[in-house]
Amino acid sequence: MAPSKYVGVDGCKRGWFSVGFDSEGMYEFKVAKTFDKLLKHYKDADLILIDIPIGLPEGKCGRRCDGEAWVRMGSRGLSVFPTPTRKTVYQAEKSPKDYSAAAKVERDTSGKGLSRQSFSIAAKIAEVDKTLLDVDLCLTRKVREVHPEICFRAMNKGCPMEFGKTGKKKEEAKGERLRVLKDIELRYKKIFDEACSAFSAKTGIRDDVRVEVREDDILDALAAAVTAYYGYDQLDKLPVNDNQKDSKGLPMEMVFSKLG
Repeated sequence: MAPSKYVGVDGCKRGWFSVGFDSEGMYEFKVAKTFDKLLKHYKDADLILIDIPIGLPEGKCGRRCDGEAWVRMGSRGLSVFPTPTRKTVYQAEKSPKDYSAAAKVERDTSGKGLSRQSFSIAAKIAEVDKTLLDVDLCLTRKVREVHPEICFRAMNKGCPMEFGKTGKKKEEAKGERLRVLKDIELRYKKIFDEACSAFSAKTGIRDDVRVEVREDDILDALAAAVTAYYGYDQLDKLPVNDNQKDSKGLPMEMVFSKLG
């Protein structure tokens, strides 16, 4: 296939999982150990949408996009985790098993607590932040933040998903998200099934290394890729009426499809 132009990315156990579409709609899957390697693979992409916070707070003033996303999600607002400060995520990167140390840094810098969910992805937030601050500005503009639940909400005519992706209702959650994707285009269910088969516990072997990707990571990356496939002209963002940036000049925003 031609080089992927529209890419969706989510973190996975061994790094980063992505779904990429070329201009004709052909697709590929990739697992990259580091975000830097992922960007090099997609150097010709027009748009890379990633499920990770971009643009980090430094103190008590948080990100307005997080607050607006919480409101839009209504009863499912808990799926939006508060973004830790830059000092906190770098502390987590340095000591990825030391929750207490990272929580102390967060209290000292923002005056707030640190959720376990935020801590679990903090090292990956730091990895993306470090990479984006070290690459060419034109590449940085191609990489935009998404929240998969906001993407699914937009694709579901503005209605949040009923079920969370984990817990007792995870099969129902998978089903409703696949329904939303199928309503847009039938082949997205086929793409999901192919990715699950390629990266299952039994078949997910690459270069003699097991590369298992969870179904919810595949769903999230696919939702981001489908959103990217619509292109720049079909993107909206949160916060709606603001262009908030962090102290390094990175945008603090989430993009999603204008469908919703």
